Amino acid sequence: MKTSAFTGVCRLLLVSAFAFCPIQTRSAEDDASPDLSAGSKSFHFWQCDSTAARRLPYRSFADVLDIFPGIWIADRGSVGQPLFASLFGSPLGRMMLRYNGLDLSDPVTGRTDLNLVPTESVAETRVILDTGNRNTGYMAPGLSIDLRSRSLAAVPVRTRVAYRTGGMGYDDIDLRLGVLIAPQTQIDAGILMKNGDGTDLLHPYEAQKIDLRVEHRFGQKYAFRYALLRNTSDVDLLLPAAPPEAPKLEIMQPHRKEVRTDHGFSLNLPVNLHQHLQITDLYREYYPLQDRGAMEVVDARRTIWSGQWQRQAGSWAPVLGGELHWIRLQSSSWGDRDERFGRFWSGLDWSGVPDLKIYAGALSCRTATAWQLFPELTAELNIGRPWRLQSWIRGEAFAPTLEQHLRRSSFALGRSDLPDESQTHAGLAIQRTGKRIELAFSTAWIRRTNPVLLTWEAEQSVPRFNTFPGQEQLCIDLGARWNFIHDFTLSARGQLFESIDDVQTGSYGRPDYLMRLILEFHQIWFSGDLDFRCMAGLDAWGEQQGMLPLDIQVGGWVHPMPGAALPWLQITAEIGDASLFALLANPLNLDVQSLVGFPQPGRFFRWGFAWDFYD
Repeated sequence: MKTSAFTGVCRLLLVSAFAFCPIQTRSAEDDASPDLSAGSKSFHFWQCDSTAARRLPYRSFADVLDIFPGIWIADRGSVGQPLFASLFGSPLGRMMLRYNGLDLSDPVTGRTDLNLVPTESVAETRVILDTGNRNTGYMAPGLSIDLRSRSLAAVPVRTRVAYRTGGMGYDDIDLRLGVLIAPQTQIDAGILMKNGDGTDLLHPYEAQKIDLRVEHRFGQKYAFRYALLRNTSDVDLLLPAAPPEAPKLEIMQPHRKEVRTDHGFSLNLPVNLHQHLQITDLYREYYPLQDRGAMEVVDARRTIWSGQWQRQAGSWAPVLGGELHWIRLQSSSWGDRDERFGRFWSGLDWSGVPDLKIYAGALSCRTATAWQLFPELTAELNIGRPWRLQSWIRGEAFAPTLEQHLRRSSFALGRSDLPDESQTHAGLAIQRTGKRIELAFSTAWIRRTNPVLLTWEAEQSVPRFNTFPGQEQLCIDLGARWNFIHDFTLSARGQLFESIDDVQTGSYGRPDYLMRLILEFHQIWFSGDLDFRCMAGLDAWGEQQGMLPLDIQVGGWVHPMPGAALPWLQITAEIGDASLFALLANPLNLDVQSLVGFPQPGRFFRWGFAWDFYD
């Protein structure tokens, strides 16, 4: 299953069915519908706006991210399940995701669940490939995604409704409102309600999301912003089939209830100083359905303060910033714990040569045991008009999470003696824009020292966290978009993930390749009143090892799953302020599994709409 890096590159270049969905850059504050017609010069492979996202066949925010080169989603085949992703070869769930400045990583596990994001609210999704602007906290190049919500604020009020429904009892209704109280003050709010019966109709879920953004400007130089994101969920967790020789877990039919509330406060000052404060409250219960009394309860609060000063002085821009975390855990089964850690960074941005920008600096990490110092270097170069090159290299240290240290349950056992993990990440991304053809290529290398993985050995009845010597991985991605006829566009993306360890320590089900191919017909009729699109897509993946239950990453068993391909068809129509879509998924009714024991849905139909109302 594993090949050399050179062989992997050759395979990627030879396979032409790599798909990538057309997307476009747009400001988060821009509510005008951009021109997404074939040949649009504002196309960008690592950026997606709300208009393009609405045309995707998405069930959750994971499906929006799945258009980016460099991304891999660990698909459990059901919308309501915890959903984790890897960006440019990063550990699954370890990427940084910020929504209106809110850090969406879990205070207890350290991982980021993509189901926290209210998809319809997002105006812009941007992959961070350079140092960028860290006004709301540290964002690692090549490992971070920044989300900004869409503003509907108008006088006196503007509202919007979106509805999606379809097979497996799936329903999704999103209500949004924007108010412009004064030229300096605006309020945007939304509520999203989701529910479904799961892929197998036996694992139902319910979820609600409330988001709020308030902004007030004082003159031309001061601005205050408040952001709220509240998530509640109630879901039966899927347990993929374990190999017959594996030990039996002590828990069956696990269920999870969760309430998470994030508050964010930002202040921009005229001295190029930005302050941000985030407070996260998390309450989570795990229990088996057959025994509500056997509960695991986690109650945690996290406070994050971040600040950055940056000043432009000719072609130089010195940067100085810091971020501090305080976490308080209360758990009847894990015990109580306080933890503190942080990051400080400094460096110089230089743009003294046209079309070239370089940042050089250092990152200092405070873990539970010590301070550590790592270099940072990013570069951006415009090579002529159509080509753009970005590169990065950086290091960082991570303390074991509260879960890895303290967890005591039938789901997992932590260890108090786990060392810190260090990580080095380097990457190169190239993009070509053009009227007819756009291309993207990226390659990233990651090295982990002392990674902590959840293991399940033959003599164990409960999985345990353990440290491994190291992991070294290579991720290669290609994307292409070709407007070969005026009304037809062919889009493609593909990924190869290569483990170059002497010993493969992680058995998570990463396929040896991913592919997506989309043929799109686009036409605007009736003097621009009707924007019509028809898309035929194919998602394919290679052979993989099936995921083990409860997110276990290492076991002594191999559960091979063959590669597969799933076609789909979708039409979208935009008429004035309304957008409508209809999707036919798996039209050939293929029997395909992405999680052992849980087939993907057969043929099913889904439809929906989004409609803006001006009051």
